[in-house]
Amino acid sequence: MAVLIYYSMDYHRQGLTFVADLSGVGWNNLDVSLLKNVNSALMDRFPLKITNILILNPPGIFKTVITALRLVMKAKVINRIKVIKPEDLTNYIDEEYIPTILGGKLTYTNYDYIDYINTCEEIGFRAVEDM
Repeated sequence: MAVLIYYSMDYHRQGLTFVADLSGVGWNNLDVSLLKNVNSALMDRFPLKITNILILNPPGIFKTVITALRLVMKAKVINRIKVIKPEDLTNYIDEEYIPTILGGKLTYTNYDYIDYINTCEEIGFRAVEDM
């Protein structure tokens, strides 16, 4: 189904919503290089419109991280970051697409992801690292 959505023009017009559950994130396990890579992917390498970046369960350090990101991220990306409660996800995403771990109906496993990647490779999509 994900591949079919990829070819839909509405998919490109409506854009993507990223969801990040930051439960358990703190200074001890914060990876600055990962933040830089995500920033680069969102700003330079991702050919789709990003409509929302939804943050769930932010740690106390989140305000500090956002302040630092404001120095390197475009304002339009920063303005799309919203801190919400998990129960408010349905205001942005249909319940059928929210994983059960976040209170939705989507059951999704690592094996599903591997199958999706294999399908992408079969039809010619490549990972960012391969480009």
